[in-house]
Amino acid sequence: MRHRFARLPLALRLLLLLLLNGVIGLALVAVIWFDNSLNRGITLRPDPRPIPHSAGPLVGVNLYQIHLEPNPDDVTRTFEMVKALGATHVRMQLPWEDVEIHARGDFEDRRNIEAVGVVSAWAKYDHIVDTAHALGIELILRIDRPPLWSRPINANTPWFAEGLAEDPNSTGPPDDFADYRRFVEQVTHRYTGKVRYVQLWNEPNLKNEWNWHTPSPRTLVALLREGYIGAKDGNPDVVVVFPALAPVDGLDKRAPIPEIDYLDLVYEASGAEFFDVMAVQAYGLGQPPDENRYIRLLPFGATWQWQRFIDSRADVSRPVLIREVMERHGDTQTAVWVGEFGWNSAPETIAPERRMTWGVPVTEEQKSAFLIGHVERARQQWDWVGVMNIWMLRYGGFREPNPDDPTQYFAIISRDWEPLPAFTAMQAHLAQPPVAGVGAHTLEHPAVVQQAGGWTLRFTGEQVYVIGAEEPLPATLDGTPLTLTPSTYQGVAARATPSLPRSDAVHTLELAGPLPPDTVLVVIAEPPLPYALWQVLWSALPLAVVGMLMLSGAATLPVLYALVANLVRRTPPARMGWRVWLATPDGERAVLIGMALALFFFYKGYTTLIPCLIGLAVFGGLALLRPDLAVLFVPLTVPLFFIPKGIWDERWGLPPDGIRLPLHELALLITVLAVGVRVTLGLLVRLRHDAADVARQARTFFTLATLRAMGMHYAPHLLFLGAGTLGVAVAWQGGRSEALREWRWLIVEPLLFYALVRWLLHHSQASASLPPSPFAPRLTSVRLLTWLVSGGVVVGLVGVLQWWGINLAPYFGDKVTFSDDQLAVEGVRRVNSVYGHP
Repeated sequence: MRHRFARLPLALRLLLLLLLNGVIGLALVAVIWFDNSLNRGITLRPDPRPIPHSAGPLVGVNLYQIHLEPNPDDVTRTFEMVKALGATHVRMQLPWEDVEIHARGDFEDRRNIEAVGVVSAWAKYDHIVDTAHALGIELILRIDRPPLWSRPINANTPWFAEGLAEDPNSTGPPDDFADYRRFVEQVTHRYTGKVRYVQLWNEPNLKNEWNWHTPSPRTLVALLREGYIGAKDGNPDVVVVFPALAPVDGLDKRAPIPEIDYLDLVYEASGAEFFDVMAVQAYGLGQPPDENRYIRLLPFGATWQWQRFIDSRADVSRPVLIREVMERHGDTQTAVWVGEFGWNSAPETIAPERRMTWGVPVTEEQKSAFLIGHVERARQQWDWVGVMNIWMLRYGGFREPNPDDPTQYFAIISRDWEPLPAFTAMQAHLAQPPVAGVGAHTLEHPAVVQQAGGWTLRFTGEQVYVIGAEEPLPATLDGTPLTLTPSTYQGVAARATPSLPRSDAVHTLELAGPLPPDTVLVVIAEPPLPYALWQVLWSALPLAVVGMLMLSGAATLPVLYALVANLVRRTPPARMGWRVWLATPDGERAVLIGMALALFFFYKGYTTLIPCLIGLAVFGGLALLRPDLAVLFVPLTVPLFFIPKGIWDERWGLPPDGIRLPLHELALLITVLAVGVRVTLGLLVRLRHDAADVARQARTFFTLATLRAMGMHYAPHLLFLGAGTLGVAVAWQGGRSEALREWRWLIVEPLLFYALVRWLLHHSQASASLPPSPFAPRLTSVRLLTWLVSGGVVVGLVGVLQWWGINLAPYFGDKVTFSDDQLAVEGVRRVNSVYGHP
């Protein structure tokens, strides 16, 4: 069989092997798909150590703009509806700017003296806290939004001013993090005994929550450290919640780093020391809660984008990805709370581009089922989840919502206080006796109830291990008397119930007699196959498929190499020789294509340092070969100076805000460096072969007449450079950095470009009469102007398409200006193409 296969033509062999690779590749896709659906993130055998703050899941609600309710009776009514719902927690914002308003240590509100006089800024928050405490509702205070007096530097930067034009609610950390620590300490101290939970900041991976700087995990850790110390100084018993990150994929202008990568960097910066509970946002975005998938193909339509035809954000399984980051860093004993989860039910009267902001809207009935389904999924699969906060109870505050804003359709109570179907359904769900899912539960779990003569546990699962009960333990399981048998669970002595058939049924375990306070009740679940086989299946099957793919790939490579070698031998470079071919127009085009691909990889490939350097190194190597071709990319890319390349990589000492470099500037500097290397190497070669001739030419060049002629020729250029340099030297110190940038862009680099072009044109003319060489420059003025005009044509075409409603500018990158790509000024419609509006 092997010999028969070897006798087949190379092309047929390659086709058969590629088909085999395709079949195995599809098998790998199927394995990954089913692993995500049936295994990934699902707890079957929990750690026997209970995870603090994970007894649940407990349901809470977000009270949107509760602090903006002008009528205290509406605040009380809101909390009474929370109590009627059956929710145990309320998550709400406590904006620092609304308490310590005017100056450090000043807690008076003097913003409406004519209407209400001078009042305590704490008063309304005292009422909120007292109302919640009286009703037995736990508050989670989200402390963010510093006052302006705490951030005079960050609030007055040009980029923050431009960001405010895009998002008037933009905010960011204070200039001095110690101010945040002091305020958090005052909050936790003031509400000791009434408020147990505080969340430090919210969604810090968004630019508009971070002073319009590039979000920095290391800077967040520094802020968390100050806030954590302040919180514990104010109340040692307070529980600090991590600021929930916005689910993003790194393609948004406001969020250039995926939150999974962001959290990974937080852990690398030792951020785990400064929070007690992890938080995650878990919006449904139109997806049913029982779909265990982590990416999806976007349907073609109003929200489709070629950059996001695979959407890695829209997934209710986001908590699993966050948990995986935690476990990679060994953080398995920290609970995860859901800061916000919900589904939007915006009606069709809202414009599609706004209606689809949070995925495909659902009906009110679907919202009801999905909210309950998400809570139940957490109960059955995620033993590490504690509180899940619905977004939101009601659209609160004194302002009426904009009819075109879909935000209001997350609510489960209408603006006029009418319960919506989701409220009623969740109320009925929470009215049922609590049920424990898979996990290690203490006696304080809501589903564990002490009764006369023993304890009762309601659970879903297939078996219970009781850890800590040393004596024989009489029990009743679903009404059947039994005695728990001695056993071990993950190496810990325990007593176990019999195994139950797999089902979603709720079981009742009654334990007779007293139990030690540190007793742990471990509920386990069974997979569709025996557990040992299930583990082997998901460990061995992916490895087996990958192994087969590697073997088939190894068999394919020799055949592919032989076929490619046969084809290469027929190509012009192989027949003519590479050195000769590179001197031909085809070889020149190949070098140009290589340069273009290298610059494209640098500009659009990655934002980390090493890949960017690789792209520049390839371009630099080709520029060393043909600098006359590399210089063409300078006029071609100069229109993109408003869309610089951003590089963020603190691992290599780059600033937290990263660096931004215009593409034409890098092309120019690399080409100048390449010419410098060529000249130096050429001089060294000549010195080695004929040092006397070099010395003779040097004596001829450095004569007084030659130097005088050069001085007269270049005097305007030198005067221009000297005047610009003098202008930088006398510039106001506060504007020195801007002056240096303009000096670089408008004086030094144009002079470099002029000198480079003159050198290349001179040597191109000198080499025109010589035999073709792959290293000889062949630049012409016409060619240079053609590339300059081509860049202008592309810019004009982008503008024309914008006029027709097709905006390609975002695909080039993020502009350093914040103006829209289209706008109307004094009644005149304007398009900006790749530029910003003045």
